[in-house]
Amino acid sequence: MNDKQHCLIWNTPASVLTTSNGLSSKWNSPRVGGEYAHSVDVEDQIKELEDCDKVKLTTWLIEQRNFGIQTPKITGDVISMVQQRKISVVNERTDKILKFLEAISPSAGRNFSIQCLVGLGYELDPTLMEKSYANYFDLLCQSESVDYTELEFLFDFLQRSGYLEFREHRGELFFQFTVEGYQRLEKISQINSASSNAFVAMWFDNSLMDAWEKGFEPAISDAGYKPVRIDQIEHIDRIDDRIIAEIRRSRFVVADFTHRIFDADYPPEACGARGGVYYEAGYAHGLGIDVIFTCRKDLIKLLHFDTQQYNHISWEAPDDLRTALTARIAAVIGDGPLKQ
Repeated sequence: MNDKQHCLIWNTPASVLTTSNGLSSKWNSPRVGGEYAHSVDVEDQIKELEDCDKVKLTTWLIEQRNFGIQTPKITGDVISMVQQRKISVVNERTDKILKFLEAISPSAGRNFSIQCLVGLGYELDPTLMEKSYANYFDLLCQSESVDYTELEFLFDFLQRSGYLEFREHRGELFFQFTVEGYQRLEKISQINSASSNAFVAMWFDNSLMDAWEKGFEPAISDAGYKPVRIDQIEHIDRIDDRIIAEIRRSRFVVADFTHRIFDADYPPEACGARGGVYYEAGYAHGLGIDVIFTCRKDLIKLLHFDTQQYNHISWEAPDDLRTALTARIAAVIGDGPLKQ
């Protein structure tokens, strides 16, 4: 089935790909960058989301596709999780715009344009499925914007910063990069390439102390990088802000999905998948930072669908972890600046 309908999230034109019990459950929506599915019990929840939560849900869908998941599924747990997230700060959003515009610009120094929507109701414009609007929807997605008003503010910010010249005329946006804009793009591309840091997202439990001391830490050091664990850094910031800052300055991320199976001797929050690890891995992916996935062998079958298709290092003993992780870093990332 491939009927023209309206996106459940943004009420923009979309294609219904499948239905379940008479309810649409799989969509292809340009406004969120592609396909998504949902459990039928959350349809009303999705429709009632505030605009800021729709933006965060859209960003989550994009991150999942960066993971390689063609059709991410929205569940009640996903909705609760994204509502706790933050929209990126303005500098991060404008950097994403610059990178997107660079990717679609014809060549250095040339003007180019994007067809956009200014003051038009989505539900009144059946042409939104046309290719001419694809770049506009991508801009909304990449910049975490609700509508053109937000995009206009971000464009004005870029113009005032000296990175971009733009104007809007009859529903068309015209752009040209400045010299400073190309310099900013070069700086963005080099932010992580020379970093010696490797951020480790993992469960901070005593049961993994041996894995850290004999596996993760020496493997990363052997490869020529500095292992960074957020619980071992002195800081006065909010913990989530600090995590984001450390990921952004890292060359790569190691995400270990080992956790405690539910046990009556422990409170529920001390058991089950570590949501923070999934979030940190997804955030790094969204920034284009390499992520190396690991998990203790006995828990591989319990991996969440978000990451289970990735090639995890499946480890049993810390020594095995050290050997495998060192080899994976050398193969995927290359030797670091601290290599002896």
